[in-house]
Amino acid sequence: MHMHSAIADFALDMIVQSRSLVESNQRILYATRHRIAASHRRLNPAFTLAGASNGDYHSLLTSIRARLASGDLAPVGQKVFAGNGNSNSSCVVCYARIDPTEVEYEITLGNGGTVVSHLHCYSLWRCESARQKGSENN
Repeated sequence: MHMHSAIADFALDMIVQSRSLVESNQRILYATRHRIAASHRRLNPAFTLAGASNGDYHSLLTSIRARLASGDLAPVGQKVFAGNGNSNSSCVVCYARIDPTEVEYEITLGNGGTVVSHLHCYSLWRCESARQKGSENN
């Protein structure tokens, strides 16, 4: 009987230790991904926060959330094409002009219409669309 309790205690200790190591690895992985993204932004200007300054990040995210919730901004579509910016295009997310030196995303919406967006604006829009869709399914 005493041997079974020792084995059970050992197994529980191993589970606790494994969970702790998994959490530690997840923190390291998150930090690594953050460093990689920061390096991309420093190495390639196309990965910078186009369409919004760093200080406007939270206000842009708040605007996207509010506009998606109210229906003023449709959820991001499934078909997306990327190319050079068109000097006549304005971003549907931040309303700023997309310069020819920037990456322009052309998104086909569910109603068949198309809109354009900056790379960074599209990324935020796509993430928030998925987040809101996920919260509706729960």
